[in-house]
Amino acid sequence: MKRERERKIAFVVVVFCIIIGLFVWSFWKASRYKCPNDYDSPEEYLNSVAEWSSKIQKENPQMTTEEILEKRVQELEKHRCESSKWLNYD
Repeated sequence: MKRERERKIAFVVVVFCIIIGLFVWSFWKASRYKCPNDYDSPEEYLNSVAEWSSKIQKENPQMTTEEILEKRVQELEKHRCESSKWLNYD
């Protein structure tokens, strides 16, 4: 009887830990946004932008290029990104 209760408690603890772990993982994943200046090279940044815009276009085929660009600007503002060092032509 005591053994059965211990198993139930252990099960509840494991399920609780899994739920907390999934919650933390999803929060961490959502907060991994990389601003333009977080990239090591302009090529890496441009590849990321191309991948992102392709994904957005596949998810929302009705969006125009202008709407995708506006969404990009909104994302940059939402994450408080600084102006890109990759766009300076000095």
